[in-house]
Amino acid sequence: MKKIQIKSVAPLQQGENPQFVVTETESSPPYRVTGVIGCGLIILAYFLGSKTIHLHRFGHRTPGKIIAYEKVASKTSQRYAFHPVVVFNFENRQIQFTDPYSSSSGDWSKVPKNADGTTTVLFDPDDLKTAIIDRGLWLWLVPGTAFGFGAFLLFTSIQGRSHQIQRTRQEEKSLIVDTH
Repeated sequence: MKKIQIKSVAPLQQGENPQFVVTETESSPPYRVTGVIGCGLIILAYFLGSKTIHLHRFGHRTPGKIIAYEKVASKTSQRYAFHPVVVFNFENRQIQFTDPYSSSSGDWSKVPKNADGTTTVLFDPDDLKTAIIDRGLWLWLVPGTAFGFGAFLLFTSIQGRSHQIQRTRQEEKSLIVDTH
């Protein structure tokens, strides 16, 4: 986008025609970058939360029991992640799955548990391996944050663009100079 600057060269004396210097400068519109990042975060939020959305809309809830923890080595460091292995019953079958969410310490005391020591499992009855522990609002923390921040960036991008259009219109009106 080009920005035009108009400056008066010399002070006006009575009866003189004004003299102006017109310069063009290139400016990058930050609203475009902000808008692209905002849209990217909204799309990322959808992909991060799509499994949770699907399970909340079409899945079933049932009690499950954590029977073990699967220790997985990190690919980038020498740390480990611990994924709970959960068992639940559905239609007289016992289903076992490894929860995709992990803990770096192996301490799953914060996993929501029912009064009988079980935890609530969300699962897809058509694909029994698609299951997660229902952590309530914690399931929405990462996708919700990404969506909220993306929506904020997209909104500020739209606001920035509308303010730029208003400024351009005002500048165009002020550029009309009568030299006679």
